[in-house]
Amino acid sequence: MPNMTGKKISRDDRETRLAAAAVFFVSFLVYLATLPRTVSFEDSAEFVTSSAVLGIPHPSGYPLYVILGHLFTLLPFGTVPWRVALLSAVCASAALALAYLLAEGLARLAGARLGRAGRLAMVLVLLQPAFAEIWWSQAIYAKVYALHALLLVLTAWLLLGFAAGRGLGRLYAAALAFGLACSNHLFLALAAAPSFLLFAAAGPMPWKRPSVWLKLAGCWLLGLVPYVYLPLRSLSAPPYAMGRISGLSDLGCFVTRCRYDDVGLSAWNKFGLTTDIFRQLAWALGPLLLALIAFWIYRSVRSGSRRVLWFSAGCLAAVAAAPLALALRAMDWTAENSYMARVYALPGFAFAAILAAAGAAAVLGRLASRRSRVAAVALLGLLPILTLLSGLPRIQAYRDPLPETYGRAVLSSLPRNAVLAVNDYNFIQDTELFVLAYLQVVEKFRTDVTVVQDAGIEPFHEPRLPAGYAYSPLAVRRRVLLESVRRDPALAGRPVFATYAPEALGGGFRARSNGLVFELLPPGAAEPSAAAAALELPDEGLLRSQPVLGLLAAHVLYARAAALTEAGRTRDAADTLVSAIGLDTAPFSDDYTGFMAHRAAVNREMARPASGGVQ
Repeated sequence: MPNMTGKKISRDDRETRLAAAAVFFVSFLVYLATLPRTVSFEDSAEFVTSSAVLGIPHPSGYPLYVILGHLFTLLPFGTVPWRVALLSAVCASAALALAYLLAEGLARLAGARLGRAGRLAMVLVLLQPAFAEIWWSQAIYAKVYALHALLLVLTAWLLLGFAAGRGLGRLYAAALAFGLACSNHLFLALAAAPSFLLFAAAGPMPWKRPSVWLKLAGCWLLGLVPYVYLPLRSLSAPPYAMGRISGLSDLGCFVTRCRYDDVGLSAWNKFGLTTDIFRQLAWALGPLLLALIAFWIYRSVRSGSRRVLWFSAGCLAAVAAAPLALALRAMDWTAENSYMARVYALPGFAFAAILAAAGAAAVLGRLASRRSRVAAVALLGLLPILTLLSGLPRIQAYRDPLPETYGRAVLSSLPRNAVLAVNDYNFIQDTELFVLAYLQVVEKFRTDVTVVQDAGIEPFHEPRLPAGYAYSPLAVRRRVLLESVRRDPALAGRPVFATYAPEALGGGFRARSNGLVFELLPPGAAEPSAAAAALELPDEGLLRSQPVLGLLAAHVLYARAAALTEAGRTRDAADTLVSAIGLDTAPFSDDYTGFMAHRAAVNREMARPASGGVQ
């Protein structure tokens, strides 16, 4: 069978391509069947919005993802969130297919005998992590990590071709792919750089030629070209932007996240974060794949092959890149930080699977009888099936429409020309702000409502805030934000709402809950606006399977309990409060303290005598 160049494709090459295609299509079809049709929690809605309107998401801007995501939004089918999530599905499946090619190439370097049973075993090994939650969730999620895994695996695959003697072109292409990875997620790419040096060391080492270094630098810089998108797009005032970039200093600050002050070595407690990452990796891979990795490392050492050793060491270094990336961030261990950091392990997860697949090929090559090979393949075949069945219930949380349903219900509950204050400080407020941006910017829903925030998001309104505001405690920031709304002449005379109960902040605020948000009532106000329509929440099992979804549901329940308290339905309010506390992963959270202060204020008002005037 000839290829496009007229050369005949060997049976081995044909089977290799079929195996890689099988990995791609099996995983892709599962991802396609579970793609969400709406925005999800955390940054999902922001990346959907940025991709749809060619906006600028939060630092470091992620320009490559935004550009590719926009191309996917041009597809003539599916909802906009579905199309952007499709990008992640394609990237995750392609990364696994390339991982297969890498694993087979590594096994060939070590002299492993690859028959059909060995290739099938490698396919099955790679499909097991494909359905682990850590990988599957990012394969259907509008976020940058699946694309990043693809670019890093592509870089390693090109370096393998260079090590196998396929010319300097592979080395230059690897430098370009690595530059593109830096345009997608700078810190994770930089953390992976040591592993690529190990991969490159397996090649013929033409490092004494200055022209090689110049071409490598040029290819890497070419991969950084997508960053030019950020200042150019800022000039045209995009419909959505997390800040403006007007020059090189602004661009450097934006890319290095200096506005967040979260880059540096100031944090000291990295042990907990590192332990959590490796624990999640070990749990997702399982004991059998870990045993295969150990066997492959043993075989690599025994082989005496310099190229095999360098490549195996490079894969291990890539697995360890996540803690190195965290070392670049001023991030201590907390439960919230540990949850955020879990996705840093995604590229390393792919490289661990590569080692496990190579180990499976080596094991199959050592089995003499056909019966033992069939038994080994059957055992490996159980892994992806069991992983898929166990992971599917948890994956449903990433498809649940609660975030968009909540945002749409909040906007629908507000009167015309209302003002809604949202304070950005954790997963809940990220979800609120980004979903509201998606609804107003992409869906053009309730654009009459002015969203007020302090995160620098356009087109939302940011009032004049005092110096040092960003370094104040949360309660102070929330109070100052509401006081700034009251003083803002552009918002004068308009009904004001907040997504948090204001009584705990001081300042003499008086508020009423409509069941979703709190309306700030001016002195002497007669009645608040009408109550919001009841929002149906997912079942408790689904909410508990995903911490952020559970936190959002708890956020809703606190506001609902406040409305029930105001209506005098104390028993129902108490039951709702208990449900909220059960889903709230942070004891005595800000939502809880806000509700308690609000309930106390309502009880004081209800205890006042009906006559005698208002004090």
